[in-house]
Amino acid sequence: MVRGEIVARWLTFAAVAAGVLIWAWSIEEQAERQARAFCEDIRAEQPFAAVVERARTTGDHRLRIITDDRVLVAFKGIAAFSRHGCEVQAKDGQVVAARYLKVD
Repeated sequence: MVRGEIVARWLTFAAVAAGVLIWAWSIEEQAERQARAFCEDIRAEQPFAAVVERARTTGDHRLRIITDDRVLVAFKGIAAFSRHGCEVQAKDGQVVAARYLKVD
């Protein structure tokens, strides 16, 4: 194999590796953006029922937990266990807190 072919193969490998890294980073960024956007639209003392309705139509149903006083909506990142989420807590039918969560 000539030197030019070796260089070309390494450059191809580097380009493919860079593409995969950029793709993985964009998936993580998208999951974080979705979780943060869900949280940012929620305000204290907002009716909890409205949050529950929105949660039921957001993201993957397997990544949602909805109880009488808590909602957790999560979005998948690239790694097997990478999750970005928004947890909303309520009391007496009103939102009391919303926070962004990241699990790796």
